[in-house]
Amino acid sequence: MPDLHGWITQQINKTQRIAEAARGQGEGRWNHETGYHSGRVVDERGETVVYDEGAPLEEEAAHIALNDPATVLRRCTADRKILDEHKPYGGNYLDRYACTGCGEYRDDWVIDHTNDCPTLQALAEGYGLTAEQLAAARTELALLREGEEPYVHEHTEATPAQWIWHWNRATREERLGMAARIQDAFARSSACFMGGHEARLDQQQARITRLEAEREQGRSRAADYDEYGERQRARADQAEELLRVAHETSNRAEAERARAMRIAEEAEMRAAIFRKVSGQNATRAERAEQRRDQLAATLDDVLRHFTQAGHPGEACLTTGWITKRTVAKWRAVLNPTTTKEQP
Repeated sequence: MPDLHGWITQQINKTQRIAEAARGQGEGRWNHETGYHSGRVVDERGETVVYDEGAPLEEEAAHIALNDPATVLRRCTADRKILDEHKPYGGNYLDRYACTGCGEYRDDWVIDHTNDCPTLQALAEGYGLTAEQLAAARTELALLREGEEPYVHEHTEATPAQWIWHWNRATREERLGMAARIQDAFARSSACFMGGHEARLDQQQARITRLEAEREQGRSRAADYDEYGERQRARADQAEELLRVAHETSNRAEAERARAMRIAEEAEMRAAIFRKVSGQNATRAERAEQRRDQLAATLDDVLRHFTQAGHPGEACLTTGWITKRTVAKWRAVLNPTTTKEQP
């Protein structure tokens, strides 16, 4: 019984199967009758489960009813919750058997193996595990662990003691896999020995050595040929480089000439545009000066009409009557576009 958690699970499954079978089609709630039939036990439907035929006694019937299938199934459910709380850590970790329910203390498990969990031990006692059986299991576990050494670094090659430590903490499937791999290795080793593979390997190794020597000779000859070929390729590359430089020089000169022609053409175009713009600006300047003189003369003509003094207070000037023709003349100068649009 190396796995206490698994053993309790088996006992709960067994107890649950028996209780479900005893429950039948009912709910499994039993009661014992009092009075004349004090030894009879009936279920919640009133059907007789245990008949009163001189036995059991009233106290025995009460005990049977107290442990009816419904009660046993409730206990199985509660016990499964305890198992789920105090279960092995699991996974492929080194601490896979540590009890999760007992928790950790300073980054280390309080109980390294569920077999040592006090809660599971008390629960197992309720399913019939005696102190002698538990002590025998601990002795058996100690024998299995004798000589082992913790295997901390999984990516390093384990010593025999570390291999035993890893084996003792492997699952059933992992142990079967390891055993299969060991058997396969033994079979291969035996076949190799019986078939004289070592002598054949020595022959093959001698052949490989001879072939490697021939390969080196071939490489040496090939190196000589390669050296001559490299010199010839270097000369060809040098000639090709000189030809490339000549082509680049010619192409560069042609590109510079074309660029100079483009610059000259662009300069001529800019000069023509500048001359055209300069002529346009001179015409605009001349028209602006004429317009300025015209507006100044008109403004002077308008101001000559303000000759009459205004009302008392701040000094003001007003004009007298001005003819429409004079106003039209002023408007034609100040806003010629409006004057043309009037009927």
